[in-house]
Amino acid sequence: MIEHQPGDAIVQTQLSLQRGSLQLDVDLALTAAATGIFGPSGAGKSTLLALIAGLTAPTRGSLQVRGETLVDTARNVAVPAHRRGIAVVFQEPRLFPHLNVAQNLAYGSTRRGTRTTPIDMPQLIELLELGPLLTRSPRNLSGGEKQRVNLARAIASAPRLLLLDEPLTAVDQALRSQVLPFLRKTWEEWNIPLLYVSHSFAEIEEVCTDVVVLDQGRVVSSGEVATALTDPEVLRVAGALGLDNFLRVTLGPAADPDGGNRTATVAGQPLLLAPSDRATGAETWIRVRPQDVILATAVPAGISTQNRLHGEVQRVDRLGARVLVTTDVGQPLRAEITPEAAAELALRPGVAVHCLIKTVALQEKGD
Repeated sequence: MIEHQPGDAIVQTQLSLQRGSLQLDVDLALTAAATGIFGPSGAGKSTLLALIAGLTAPTRGSLQVRGETLVDTARNVAVPAHRRGIAVVFQEPRLFPHLNVAQNLAYGSTRRGTRTTPIDMPQLIELLELGPLLTRSPRNLSGGEKQRVNLARAIASAPRLLLLDEPLTAVDQALRSQVLPFLRKTWEEWNIPLLYVSHSFAEIEEVCTDVVVLDQGRVVSSGEVATALTDPEVLRVAGALGLDNFLRVTLGPAADPDGGNRTATVAGQPLLLAPSDRATGAETWIRVRPQDVILATAVPAGISTQNRLHGEVQRVDRLGARVLVTTDVGQPLRAEITPEAAAELALRPGVAVHCLIKTVALQEKGD
């Protein structure tokens, strides 16, 4: 397998490109095995992948992947796309229509060359649930099925670098929750480094350790995913895209003897959740939108909302006509409120607050 040592540069690039209204200028040294590329539409995310893959030529600059120079405009170096050993998965699946699924996968294996040892194809087929599809033509597959085959074919080639451009757009939510951990496996177990473009910060959190945030063709932030949301520039971009909260909770028993809603705890504080089939004591992720979190500076009374998490304000960020308030309830929890509400409550770092969330606003991750 391709070995990646911590600190080694996976991608090192200084590239510029003028295309229409987009002026892309990117100077990056990416050392993580899995880096997310995050930002709004038109920020240059897909264009950056196309430059790395060799599908687009830069105006000027240089690119090294795994220590090999692939582009250097000053020296007239431009390695063709088919010789870069890079696999790309686009939003729209690109399968060979004259080959069935098994033959498309076999083609991916033939592209491996001498770079690495083979991928475990039976495991790959099982993880992406491709067994029943192997004899079928791409013409007879749904969009989600085509994309799963597309992913498998790219990984079967054991590339030196895997580029993923919004690959789960056509995949339904149930399968998406299965595919995301699988993508993490590509670099954790198979040592295939990847760049993952997404509008969803939650997807990047699940797949990647690092993130690059692009806006209007420039890098506004780069670093570890775990600390990215402490950067005001990341909050600005993410807030504009509708950033969800994800809370790690421990499930308790049903709230009443007849079943129904489940009890749970987050950092030791009680929560009431919708029914779940998971066992008592199991840990799971809960999704909640910032606009579904209500803040109060006094203990609320006479209201129907059962979930009341006590916390402390960590940050207050103005995002145009909205304010994003980051609280600490044992885990980060963000609330989106109006500037008028923030002023009335005199919110600032250190202020104690109660975070109110309706049970119906809490969803298990993947729902």
